[in-house]
Amino acid sequence: MARNCYTFSYTLLEKADYPVSGFRAHIWGVVLLGSLLSQAVLAQDSHYWNLHYGTQSTLLGGAVIGSVADLSAAFYNPGWLGLRREAGLILSARVYEAATMAVEGDGIQQRELSNFRVAPSPSLIAGRFPSDSLMGGTLTYSIITRQSFDTELETRGVKSVDPGPLLPNGGTLTEELVRVAKLGEYWGGMTWSIPLGDRVGIGVTTNLALRIQRRRGDYSFKRLDNSNELAMISSVTDYDYYNVRLLWKAGLAFDWSPLQLGLAVTTPSINLFGSGYTYVNASSVGFDINGDGNPDPILVADYQDELSSIYKSSWAVGAGVGYSFDRFKLDVSAEWYNGIGAYTILDPQPFVNQTTGEPAKNPLTVEYNPVLNYGIGVEFRVTERIKGFLSYVIDFSAQVPGTETNLAVSSWDLRHITGGGVWDFGDGAMTLGLGYAYGSNQIPNEALPPVEELLSRAGQRMPIVTATSRRIKLIFALSFAL
Repeated sequence: MARNCYTFSYTLLEKADYPVSGFRAHIWGVVLLGSLLSQAVLAQDSHYWNLHYGTQSTLLGGAVIGSVADLSAAFYNPGWLGLRREAGLILSARVYEAATMAVEGDGIQQRELSNFRVAPSPSLIAGRFPSDSLMGGTLTYSIITRQSFDTELETRGVKSVDPGPLLPNGGTLTEELVRVAKLGEYWGGMTWSIPLGDRVGIGVTTNLALRIQRRRGDYSFKRLDNSNELAMISSVTDYDYYNVRLLWKAGLAFDWSPLQLGLAVTTPSINLFGSGYTYVNASSVGFDINGDGNPDPILVADYQDELSSIYKSSWAVGAGVGYSFDRFKLDVSAEWYNGIGAYTILDPQPFVNQTTGEPAKNPLTVEYNPVLNYGIGVEFRVTERIKGFLSYVIDFSAQVPGTETNLAVSSWDLRHITGGGVWDFGDGAMTLGLGYAYGSNQIPNEALPPVEELLSRAGQRMPIVTATSRRIKLIFALSFAL
């Protein structure tokens, strides 16, 4: 993982070869693994296609830029709202999700830690105003949850240890790790759309985005040897912020049935306002840090609130095509997201390392790679009123390998498989489906020579840490034309 994966995640301003150079020698192997685990549970913070919206669009995995058929066009391609002008409302679209997050370490801590939850998954509320509005166009409102993640990972252990590198006289080791990750981003949009003749539609959605994110990590490691000598390491890092910004999505739709085409462009966001806090509290007692045979007490602590927040999102360009055959239709879409260079979300003032007197800083930073996501979906007619759907979508991670930033860490690519059906009745439709998403990746351990050296002295080796995410969705939705 990146160099900032250390549990003590402040950075020195002058001695910048490692983010925690004042603590090099005392980051024991278990602390390293705990830190890696804390990063790994922040899943889906660097994915763009991990959530899907609407009824048919959800069953098609969001691969509908060229042929979206419901009011989720406000998100996928506003141009289609210019051609499909019937009134409508997505009254309810509940997606229940069973999700697991597992982190498996090979080496110091050979056990799998996991988190399991069942909860409603984010979806879409959208409706069209019944009458034409400005310049012959129509207005559609939409509210979506653009990002959502909420998990807590805990592990605790107490064990007796025979004499060895960590406890020459033998004794007891205790360890506790608690990691909390919460993310919610919500878009409220207003779409203006208009047809250009019978076969071309254009539309623009103005979105007001609210992002709320928190990450907290608590770690403690204690060693009591048989001569009653106690040593302990404790670390708490906590970031919390909200941010409000504006962005736009414009779309073009071409209906040359049986061929349909679509193009959508999303602008970078304009930062409006936001704030948050940063907190670090790291200490060590009883450990010999510098190797002189004497314990070296360490304390580094800082808390700063009411910090201005900045959050950036990139250009995105998507295109799609749909082609209708006799009893089925093929949908293919792709969307490119530009990269975002490293920047600081929360930038606290420098503070003084209480142990060394050196200047230190505890910023929250992020960086994203460009990615190209793509997917394919198939619609098929079962009866006059029932249609079936099946889709496969790849959602690549925008996380930058080896980055020195400390927010985006989910480096695995997600594969989404979704299937289900829609039953039309009167002026409404009922949707029922099932989705499965999977992603897994090893967390690399490069750029950690001090830790590697320490582990070697302790007779340990660098752990191989694998993070796995699995999600099963039960999709149920009702939509009505009003």
